[in-house]
Amino acid sequence: MKQKNSGRTAIRIISLLIFIILIIISISEHQTKELYKEHISMIINDSLHNMVSAFQENENMYDTVLRSGKITLDQARVLAMNNELIQRTIQENADVAVKLKYKKEGFQYNQSSLNAQKIALLFSEINESSIDSEEKLAIEKIRELNKKWISSSLPENGTDYSLSNSHWIELIDRIEKSTLIYLQENNITNVEEIWIERTQIN
Repeated sequence: MKQKNSGRTAIRIISLLIFIILIIISISEHQTKELYKEHISMIINDSLHNMVSAFQENENMYDTVLRSGKITLDQARVLAMNNELIQRTIQENADVAVKLKYKKEGFQYNQSSLNAQKIALLFSEINESSIDSEEKLAIEKIRELNKKWISSSLPENGTDYSLSNSHWIELIDRIEKSTLIYLQENNITNVEEIWIERTQIN
């Protein structure tokens, strides 16, 4: 009788230990997921705030270039790097949204990152020079798109972009909508067409 009781007790103890171990594993997995979410959220937040800062820096740079009637090599490089950052930020965040199933497949194929990439390539090929009236018009049109991106990101100060809210996805959505409106208003498929038309650069 004692052996039966001791056997039952042992089984209960083992069952309890297994239950405790499963709880610990579950808690550990939950903590790991939370840490992962925190890490991704931090990357999303930093990248989007940096992108918005790039919008504003581009605006200031376009204004300086158009006022002076010339563009320096440093200015061209800054505009190229900023637009590369914009392209990469939009694309990477769109990819994350699809991968984590916040958005459906296809969301990552967007016009905003494509046009930011084309603007970056255009400025990466510019050397220090004066700009003629046609080039000035082309830069003004590129600036129009950047202004739409700025408008899409307002109000931005203090906004927390993380996986715990939809602000980051809404920002990418607004930027994409503004890009599509811009393309439609100018009757073009991408911003490169404006530059080629105005400057005859192929």
